[in-house]
Amino acid sequence: MIIRDENGRAVGIEQLFDITKEIDEIESIFNKAIKAKKKGGSMSDEEKEALKLRLEDVKVLMSGVDDEVKHGANAMEIIAFIKSLTKLKKLADNAKSEFGND
Repeated sequence: MIIRDENGRAVGIEQLFDITKEIDEIESIFNKAIKAKKKGGSMSDEEKEALKLRLEDVKVLMSGVDDEVKHGANAMEIIAFIKSLTKLKKLADNAKSEFGND
């Protein structure tokens, strides 16, 4: 579970899987946005801002992973995390070229 502050911003996690799940959800949003863009659609400003906030939250979560979480993760969780992170990076690079100045 992602731990959030009173403003709804992410401040911590219980397991490494929590970040992996969040990355997978962000990836899904990117995929939908890319498909919509190819069909001539675009993300609304609200959707863009929400995506930006989620990406910032992932950045905060990744920088705040403590030793307890690291040591509590099993090999499969670590592999899934690395895989999701790699897919997100590739997708973000693709989206950057796809969206241009959008």
